[in-house]
Amino acid sequence: MMMCFICGAYYCFDNPAELEEVFEKKFNISMTKYSLMYSLYSLPNMIIPLLAGIFLNKMGHHLSLFLTSLLVTIGTSIIAYGGYNNHFDMILLGRTIFGMGAETLWVIQAVFVSNWFYD
Repeated sequence: MMMCFICGAYYCFDNPAELEEVFEKKFNISMTKYSLMYSLYSLPNMIIPLLAGIFLNKMGHHLSLFLTSLLVTIGTSIIAYGGYNNHFDMILLGRTIFGMGAETLWVIQAVFVSNWFYD
């Protein structure tokens, strides 16, 4: 059931690209500041996916899936809260937390899929 979060994570990652003009008008920001949402998403992912294998082996696949799904949910909730209250900095914080969980979530997806078809 937790694997359903993967589809939601893909949607939440790609959705701001369609809303670029809306973001720029609503928050009165430049394209450069808007692009910061994707930069802050990617920043933690320079290191975290490299450590994901160790994390998976130590914690187990199911707990890892739960924790990364929790990060995705928390990050997305912060993004929604920031959008609702017109706080772009809150959205940036949410994108960072979302990014910390999303890429690792996709690594865990590969593990689950490979285990499913291996058996």
